Amino acid sequence: MSFDEEKREFRFGVKDDLDSSFLHENFDEMEEITVLELEELADALRFLLDLEPHTCPGRGVDIPCILCEDRCSSANYQEVESKLGKGRKTINSSTISLKFEKHDEVEKYLIRKLVRELSR
Repeated sequence: MSFDEEKREFRFGVKDDLDSSFLHENFDEMEEITVLELEELADALRFLLDLEPHTCPGRGVDIPCILCEDRCSSANYQEVESKLGKGRKTINSSTISLKFEKHDEVEKYLIRKLVRELSR
């Protein structure tokens, strides 16, 4: 079995009994879906950013496994997919691809802040 055949897909979500009592009565369904998508994204980001140091058994140094062409079983390669994007993760590194629609200045600001925090 090749390494690619072993990849698994993870779906992240929130509980169906999400308490929405704090929402204004005019809060429309589209905005509620956005709240659920952001919760799903937060779960996926927590998973993707849970990394640990790892010394490559083939090279003997700590390099990002996500960049290695010789994916070994110790890299623990996994893929994540959500409505807002997807990601790939190994034991010590990850890549994230997100898609957002920017409607106003507040959303643009929040996306810039998210990118800044993720790039640390």
